[in-house]
Amino acid sequence: MDYIKQIKDVKWFEVGRDFDYLRAVEGFKGLRLFPMEKTSALKVAMQQLMEGHDIPVVALVHAFDTEARIGDRPNLEEFREELVLIKEKLNQGEALKKKLNDAGMSASERLALQLIFDDARNLLSRVITRLEVMAAELVGTGTITIKENNIDKVIDFNVPAENRIAITNWDDPNHSIISDLIAIRRRSKNKITRAFLSEKMFGYMLSNKELLGLAAGQNAYPTTDWIKDYLLSLVKIEFIEWDDTYKLNALDTEEIRFFPEDTISFVTTRGALGKTFMTSTPAEDYGLVEQTTAFVTVHSESTKDPVGVWTIASGVGLPVIANPKGLYIAKHV
Repeated sequence: MDYIKQIKDVKWFEVGRDFDYLRAVEGFKGLRLFPMEKTSALKVAMQQLMEGHDIPVVALVHAFDTEARIGDRPNLEEFREELVLIKEKLNQGEALKKKLNDAGMSASERLALQLIFDDARNLLSRVITRLEVMAAELVGTGTITIKENNIDKVIDFNVPAENRIAITNWDDPNHSIISDLIAIRRRSKNKITRAFLSEKMFGYMLSNKELLGLAAGQNAYPTTDWIKDYLLSLVKIEFIEWDDTYKLNALDTEEIRFFPEDTISFVTTRGALGKTFMTSTPAEDYGLVEQTTAFVTVHSESTKDPVGVWTIASGVGLPVIANPKGLYIAKHV
C-alpha cells in the first residue's frame, strides 16, 4: 500500500479548520479565560485588547464658543514578546503498517486514513493543551515560563508588586480566613469578583472554625457549596476550583497541575481576562497547507530511512492578559 501517496492526498488545511476547537477547550478554564483569536495584525490587536482598562478619564466642561481642551492618550507599554511556536509529530510509516498487521486488519485505505486522522486530532489537542498550560500559569503566577527545546525564558506580564500577596496560617483552623479575604478585596478597591484556587486551599476553608461556626449558626452543614454561596454573599467573590492535570507524554504516569496548588488568584472581571493570540504557522508561511482560519495546522512529510510518514501539528500563539492590574495573586506561605 502506498501510504505516502494517500497521506499526501489529504486536505490538511481542512483537518485544522474543521477541528472542533470549542469542544477541545470545553474542559479548559485557561482558554475560556483567554479565548483564541487568529490575527495577522498582532500589534494592533494587542493594543486594542489592552486599551480601556484603566480608571476612566473625564472630559472638561467648556463655555460656549471656547476651544476644546486637547486630550491625551494613555502610555500603553508595548508588548515586546513574540508568539511562541508549539508543535508535535507522530510517525505513520512502518509503525502504522505493523499496527494494522498486528490487529489482523486488512491494510485498506479507509483504516489507514482513520488512524492518521486520529493522530491528527490527538496532535491538535496536544498543541491546544500547551496553550492551556500557559494560560493557567499566567493566571496563577502572572508569568509564562518556557524551558524546553532550546528555549529558556520567562514572559513577565508586569502584574504590579502590590498585587502579589502572601497569605499565612490558613492551615490553622483558628485563623480568620474571612478577614484575609476582606483585606484582599479592599486592596482591589472592592473590584474583585472571582477567585481561582485548588482543592487544597478550599480544604482549609472546610476546616476553618470561623466558617464552621457560621454554618452551625445557620443550621447548615459546611459543604463546599455552602461556603461558596456564603462567601459570594459576604465578600462578593465567586470561588472556582482548578484542579485539572495533564501529562508530558502519553505513557507517563505522573500528572502535573495546570494551576498552582498553594495559590489563590483573584480577578476583577467575570468575563474573559484577555485573549490567546494566534498567527500563521510555518506550514502556512511555506505553503505546506493553505492559509486558513484554523488556530492549529496539520501537514505531513515522508522519510526514507526509516521509512515513514510523519503527521505534524503546529500552532503559533500566546495568551495575553488585558489588564495585569486586575490580577491579584495570593500565595500561601
